[in-house]
Order: sequence, then C-alpha cells, then structure tokens
Amino acid sequence: MSRRSGVRGPHSALTDFLRERGIRVQNLGRRNTNSASESPAPGTPLGDEPAPSAAEETVVQGTGTTEDEVDVGEGSSTIVTTSVQETSTSTPTLIVAVGEPAPAPGPSTTGKRKRAPAKKNAKKRVDDSDFSDADDDAGGPSAPKGKSTGPSKRSAFSHKKRLGPGMIDFCAQCNCRFTITAYTVSTPEETGLLCHTCGAAASTGDGKAKGKAAAPKKAVKRKRAAKGKFFDEEKKIGTLQDRCIQLIAKHIHDIDVLGDIGSLNLDKICQIISRNRSLTPSTINLFLDAGVESVKLYDCSKLGVEEFRAVAAKCPFAKELYLKWCGRITDDVIQYYGDHLSQLTKTTFTGPFLVTVSAWRKFLSTTSTRIESFQLSDTSRWDAETMNTLVDACPSLTSLRLSRITPLDDEIVRLVSGLPNLTCLDLSWPGQAVSDAAIIDVLNTIGSGLLELNLDGHGTLTDAVLATIRECCGRLLRLSLSECETFTAEGITTLFTDWDLNTGLTHLNLSRVLGVSDEALEAVIGHSAATLVSLDINSCDELTSAPLHTLASATASSDILEYIDVSFVRCVDDIVLEALGRVTPISAASGERGEVGEGEGRRETTKRVVRCFGDNRVTETARVGEGVRLVGRESDMM
Repeated sequence: MSRRSGVRGPHSALTDFLRERGIRVQNLGRRNTNSASESPAPGTPLGDEPAPSAAEETVVQGTGTTEDEVDVGEGSSTIVTTSVQETSTSTPTLIVAVGEPAPAPGPSTTGKRKRAPAKKNAKKRVDDSDFSDADDDAGGPSAPKGKSTGPSKRSAFSHKKRLGPGMIDFCAQCNCRFTITAYTVSTPEETGLLCHTCGAAASTGDGKAKGKAAAPKKAVKRKRAAKGKFFDEEKKIGTLQDRCIQLIAKHIHDIDVLGDIGSLNLDKICQIISRNRSLTPSTINLFLDAGVESVKLYDCSKLGVEEFRAVAAKCPFAKELYLKWCGRITDDVIQYYGDHLSQLTKTTFTGPFLVTVSAWRKFLSTTSTRIESFQLSDTSRWDAETMNTLVDACPSLTSLRLSRITPLDDEIVRLVSGLPNLTCLDLSWPGQAVSDAAIIDVLNTIGSGLLELNLDGHGTLTDAVLATIRECCGRLLRLSLSECETFTAEGITTLFTDWDLNTGLTHLNLSRVLGVSDEALEAVIGHSAATLVSLDINSCDELTSAPLHTLASATASSDILEYIDVSFVRCVDDIVLEALGRVTPISAASGERGEVGEGEGRRETTKRVVRCFGDNRVTETARVGEGVRLVGRESDMM
C-alpha cells in the first residue's frame, strides 16, 4: 500500500524498524557499492516494497540467542540479519545488521548462506538521536545501527569513546536505562557502564562485578572577584608613570639601555622586583651608583657576599643603608661597610643571623658618632656587651629599633637609658621576658623626649608601665602595645583620661589587647579623636557598637582618621561599617579636604582604609562613602 493512501497493511517489526530508520534496500546497495548505476529511481516509497518473507519474523523460545538471515525484497542484493537476544533479567532485543551484497545464488555445501562482513562506515548511516517503534515489539529501546544493546554485544566497541556525563546509557548488568554522571563506574572488563544501583553495590563488594572508581572530577577554580579589595590591593587604573615602572620591572634585565632613572622611580622599581624575588646579582647593579645617597634593597635573600660588598664599593657616599632579609651577609661585609661608608648615618639590617657580636662591636666602634639611627631585627647575635658598645660609641643616636632579638632581656633594656637623645624607641617582640622595672627605668630616664614607643609582644607588662607612660611621655605621638595581653581596661582608661600632659596621639595600636572595653575606647576617643590618623583595635572582642559610633561621629567632621582596623570585633555590622565609612573625600587637585566638587580637574582619591577581616556580620549591602576602601569583607570573596 502507498504511504499516502493512509491505509497500512500488516507489516513485521523489521519492516517498521527499517521504515522508522529511513533505510531503503536500494539506497543501501548503492552506498555499499558506490555505484550510481545500481541506484533506483528517487522517490520510490517504502510502502511499495515487496512484503517481507516469513524468515524476517523470528520466534524466541527459551533463553539464548537466535539469529536468522533474511533477504529483504526480491532481487535485493543486501542481506539483513536479525538477532534476538534474551537474558534472565531483560526482554528480547532486536538487532539488525546490514551486510555486503549477497553472492550469486548457487549450490551451498553448508546449507546456510555465509554472512558478509559489515562495512565500517555502516554505523554512520543512522542518526543516533532516532528511536524506533520496535521498542515495544522487541521489549526494549532500540540502538543506532552499528551499536548493539544486548549485554553479550557490549564488548564490540570501546567505552572510552562514549559520551560523557548527562547522556543516556544502559546498564551492563541489569540492562536498565540511566543517566551517566561523573561518578558512573564501569565493569572490570571494560565491557560497559553500571547504573547507580549496580555501581554502588559493586563498590561495596555486594554486587557481582566491582566497578572501577570513577575518574576524579576536575576541580572548578573559584573565581575570586574583588581579590585585590579583599587582600588590601587597590584595583585601579594607575598613572602612565606607574605603568612604565611596572614594565621596567618586568624587563629588568634589559634596563641598561634606558639610561638614567630618577631616584624615586628607582625605589618603586626595587620594591616591585623585590616583591617578586627578582633582586639577583644580575639586577642589583641597576640600583647601585656613585651618586646614590640612600640604598634600599627590600629583599636580599638571593644576594651573595660579593653583591653586598659591591653596595659600599659602588655607593661610597651613601648616607642611608637599608638591607632587608640579608641572611648571607657576613662579618667581613659589615666591617667593609664601616670602613668605606664614611657618611653613613642610618642603618637597617633585617635577619643578619651570620654576623657575630664581635663584628657588631667593630662596626659600631668604627662608625662611632656618625650613626644617628640604628635598626636591627631577627637575629640572636646580640648581647649586653654589644649593647654597651652601642651606647658608648653612638651618644647622638636618636632612633633605636631592636625587634625580635632573641637575647633581649632586662639587662640589655636597662642599658638603653644611656641614650638621652632618643626620640624613637622600639623594643618589640623580645626573646626573653622583660619586667616592668626595666621598662619603667628606661621611661623615667628618656621618656620625656620620646615621640614613638613600641612595646609590641611584651606579654608580662602590667598597668604600672601605662602609669609611667602617662607621667613621663608627654610628647608621645605614636604608641604601639600590640599583644600586651596583661594590660587591663582600667589601666588603659586611666592612661587616656585627663592626660593633659599629652596633646593627642596620631598612631595607636591596641590590637589583641583583650582587656580593651567600651570605657577604655571612649577614653581614647575623648583624648585623641581630633589627632588620630591610625587606630588598630583588631581582636578587641569585648567592644560593643556604642563606642564605635562615637568614634565615627568624632572623626567624621575632621576627616583626619585615615586607617582603622576593626577586624575580628564581633559587634561590627553593616550599620557600624557605614558609620565609619562616612568621610569627606580628598580633592587631588587642591590637596585639601572638603566637599565633593563637580568641577573639572578634581579627582577623588582614597581617604580612609577600613579593615574588617573576620567580621561576619558585615554583608555586601554595606555602603560606604566616596574615597573609603574596605579590606577583608567576606562577601567580596563569595
């Protein structure tokens, strides 16, 4: 019957299957032989084909596999092989294989025609997305031609080339339909994939087959939006000068062709390449010149003895020497500096752990009255005799910083009293316990002239030291008491309440002083709110929002406060943060604080930095004023 008539006669499952697949015997013969002469006239309807023979319909009895070979249509040169498979857990599945043209009829010795092998490109004849109505007749979904669905035929192709997660497949064990995921496992023989139930049973040893562990899922890199904002790196479009400096730092090895570079830009370049650990023997020559008066090398970890000696040889008129992480510097180099740097007045050495105490004594004796500022940190080669040499040889010393010195104890601290001209004293992070008496003796002697005092890390000091600071340090501008855990709220309150001798601090560090309370912070605000430029109350967990609102109100009008750290203070929320973020932006054109202008040439710059690490009550809805930069907000990392 013609398909257009709308009347369909009885057809076998094979005929319906071929019709749904769009398979025509004449077309297949033409494709297989690649001959145009064998192709029939186009437009021949499938319904006009001869009726299929009885051999097309196969009867399945029992369990097993039955295969028959059928000639589809009279005079056709193509053999269609049908195979019905059945297992104990599945219904019969119909498999169709289209072979090469059949040989000419003739006598056969075996009584059965030999099946011709299928071409490799026969798989591509059928679209994988088509499905056949034969699913209902055969008892299961049909597969594209060239791919078998029965368990016994799954080893005929490689599962490594199968589609990935999200596609549909059939379980090699129970023949059920399931969706492939990244955790789908395969059989030990690599003959097929297992569904979720069979795969779980196989992984625990309860199933018949133990599937392979699924390939680990690729870790998805988390986008770090506002990374610069979170880690205190301001993301902004820099000036042309800054871009040129970064480009120079990137091509530091070819920098000689540019000629002379200004000292300010040279220092910026040195900081950039030191941050990248690129200050090496081949790049240090850029920063060494006979006309340089200040030598600042911010990471000397890759420099050797010869490079350290070259600093004094090439910069004989240097007045300031700053060497950070100079762990390879030796006694000979220190003595070489003392002999050849005749105008040296300021020295900073960080981490010179190879220099012995005898070398320090010789260096201090050689420089004698020239040294005005001496800074040493991160070393254990220091003792009371060396300190005594420093006091005797450098009576005009105005700045002394001894940080993270392992032998620092009461005896060494008391010797500081012999330096009456000191204006800056740093005795932070001592290696030994320092008593109140030693600090009080020093402050009673030289405290009246101090402008900066750093006692970070002194965990044994008590409120008696605070009382001495109140009585003796009237000129003090910078005070750092970080991690002085034994200071109480009463002692801090007493220090700042009616402290008429002092006109106000500009920098105050009370981070991790756990005794700071609302009353203590109110006393600080009442004394120094008009002068504070930097305030650090990190981890002062006893605070409430009331004194912070008072601080915001006291500093909003003057706009002097440029830096505040309220990290790990539980009371800080959006309301507190918005109050601290109300500032008047600075006009870069005029350089003065004032109202935001709309005229040309007025560029807003960062006025205040607020650090809020660990304040989980601060959300992305907090809004701050122009010129305020938030650092450490958790929502900026989400």
